[in-house]
Amino acid sequence: MGSHDEYFDPYPRQEKPMTYWAQINRGILQNGHVRVGFEDCGKHPDGTYAQTNAELVERAVQMAKSVGRPIATAEEARETIELRKI
Repeated sequence: MGSHDEYFDPYPRQEKPMTYWAQINRGILQNGHVRVGFEDCGKHPDGTYAQTNAELVERAVQMAKSVGRPIATAEEARETIELRKI
């Protein structure tokens, strides 16, 4: 990106990473469903940009596993939100 990185934020309307991930953590701890991805917050808690959505999903999966929460399969997630399989 160059020398103007401090002025350029490709996700200007997104929440700050620490706030966003604190909300994800709270959802996990309260047995809620969570979703992550670039459309929500493309950064890790330390503020670095994720390279892929998969990185963000893996972070959420590890958070859930660390407190014994089960992880939905793709099919279970589709069923939960009533999304047809393509």
